[in-house]
Amino acid sequence: MFNKKIHQLTPYKISKRFENKDKDDWIFLDWNESTYELANVVKNSLIEKIKNNVGVSYPDGDDLELQDELSKFAGVKNENVLVFNGSDAALRNCFECLISDGTNVNVIEPEYNQINTFVHMSGGQIQSILLDDPFNLNVIELLQYLNKDDILYISNPSNPTGRLLSRSDILQLLDAGIVLCLDEAYIEFASPSSSELVEEYANLFVFRTFSKAFGLAGARLGYILSHSQNINLLAKNRNSKDINAFSQIAVLEALKNIDIFYDRINTTISERNSFVNFINSLDSDITARNTHANFVLLKSPRINEFLDYLFKDKILIRDRQGMHKMELTARLTIGTPNQMVKLKKSISKFF
Repeated sequence: MFNKKIHQLTPYKISKRFENKDKDDWIFLDWNESTYELANVVKNSLIEKIKNNVGVSYPDGDDLELQDELSKFAGVKNENVLVFNGSDAALRNCFECLISDGTNVNVIEPEYNQINTFVHMSGGQIQSILLDDPFNLNVIELLQYLNKDDILYISNPSNPTGRLLSRSDILQLLDAGIVLCLDEAYIEFASPSSSELVEEYANLFVFRTFSKAFGLAGARLGYILSHSQNINLLAKNRNSKDINAFSQIAVLEALKNIDIFYDRINTTISERNSFVNFINSLDSDITARNTHANFVLLKSPRINEFLDYLFKDKILIRDRQGMHKMELTARLTIGTPNQMVKLKKSISKFF
């Protein structure tokens, strides 16, 4: 019965957190969500709307108020925005629309590999680019691997390397004529976004999410920014009923109270820098690489022993050793200040 492509897939590896029934006293720093509590303004708005029976009727996936707030936040026009049930759904939709059988989608390894499923099931193939130094990207070198009209998927800031491409780097790629799928899941922790380029460059697709900086990973809402003609075509392949009413309420309230989240973002950046200094000041065999996102990379010859130790201490981070140029490396999400205090104590005991 099944499409033969399904038998060739490797399932996306799920976090160990779901193996633990008692999660209350754990610190989950493995998936790069915000670990802050749901903002009270968002919580109260959801409660009030639920009292008024929101959720009974189908949602309006083209809610104009949400479109207006999103457009204003991203610095684009309404016709440049299309909302989805999470940025993964946006990526799936976009690849389904861009890919024909045999299409290559280029990725610079290591990269966010959930897209492999979307590309494969759309009939495309992942073309891995293995650079000697993926942490410091040389666009001139990269362009040697690409041809005009090739598709390049790249996260910026990068997951998992944490690097950030400059505006001039992005422009070089766009001017070369490639189709650039730019995943800006972590852009709130860096700058600038490439959103303002979407109407000028029809070969640019920007993906954004509310799962990281806004603490709404469970709400599942993301969006694509692109040229208005691209948005019109992508909309043909989207089921607007997938964008549930509760997600729209939560995101709209978050955007109306944006300063709350900017404060959290600034705190996260400060905690990240402080944590990197803490690790690199230890008289031990562990080092930290800073990033432009809400995570850092830790490297140690004892990384497996360290991961096991943290797990027993009910702290979960992400093992990234199976990825290109990530030997002996783990990725650690920056948590709240209180969580980081507990984490530092645990690390100090181990090392």
